[in-house]
Amino acid sequence: MVRQFVKHDDVIPQPTALGERPSSALPAPSPSEGRVSLQASLDAEPVLTPIETPQVTIKPGNSLWALSREIYGAGRHYATLLKANRDKIADPKLIYPGQVLAAPKNMEE
Repeated sequence: MVRQFVKHDDVIPQPTALGERPSSALPAPSPSEGRVSLQASLDAEPVLTPIETPQVTIKPGNSLWALSREIYGAGRHYATLLKANRDKIADPKLIYPGQVLAAPKNMEE
């Protein structure tokens, strides 16, 4: 259902089917009413947004081993960084300063 507010106090419910665009038809204000503000809100299921994954920016001298040691406490967890960034890292020996990599909180064992 779409609710349209006129002058922030008149509510005009406009039922719509899922995927259908809400109607913007509102009663025309009379010249004596002055300005009318319009606000619309959709009553729909909340949109779930993914939890942000922490990121790390590569600096000169960094390696996946050194980063995983710093982030996870052990260099052997470099595979966590590699798996999380498959689309950005073609060769684990070649990472470049300025690259921004995802650094998931949960490490691979």
